[in-house]
Amino acid sequence: MKEAAYSTFFFKCRTGLFTSIFLVFSVFISMSVSSAPLPSEHQRILYIRGDFTDKAIGISDAIWLNRLTTIHMKLDEYWAKHSYGRIKSFSAEYTEVFTFSGASADYRDLETAKLLMWAQATQAGYDLGDYDHIVLSYPRIEHNESAGAWGVLGNIWLPGDNPSSDGLVHESGHSFGLLHAGVIVGPTGTVYPGEEREGRDGLFMMGSDSPG
Repeated sequence: MKEAAYSTFFFKCRTGLFTSIFLVFSVFISMSVSSAPLPSEHQRILYIRGDFTDKAIGISDAIWLNRLTTIHMKLDEYWAKHSYGRIKSFSAEYTEVFTFSGASADYRDLETAKLLMWAQATQAGYDLGDYDHIVLSYPRIEHNESAGAWGVLGNIWLPGDNPSSDGLVHESGHSFGLLHAGVIVGPTGTVYPGEEREGRDGLFMMGSDSPG
């Protein structure tokens, strides 16, 4: 009788220990998953607009705003589909057109350009932490790192008077943290094969033939 009771007690202890370990493991997994937040359904973009002392924006506000409407229709359509409904819309806020201090050559470095433009927007009262993506919009200049648009997590450089919607969709993917589709890392470095771009898979807009 005592042996049977001892066996039952031992079984319960082992079961209880297993349950405790399982619960701790489940909580750990849950915390690990939740530590990587998913993007919110409604993404907020701040466009920091400006020109340089030696280079002005070449289009009117009315034309730029009309272009922005077209761009956002494409953003909404593309990411609603390819996020499987997780991202539903993008809202845009934009600054007045600043005149950035210094000449355009002072902004050739992407990081320097970002920090200087951020500072101007912050001084004007914008809280950059309120937005999911910061887009820098300014006259086209040749950057040290790229001849065109560029995107990294949370930030997009969009030079030129008439940015393309496809270009912004592509760079917004980088702003979400995505890399290029079809990237191959080989012994000679990173390769962006054109045939992958022609495949037009679900992340086709993240295809690229160049590292930009």
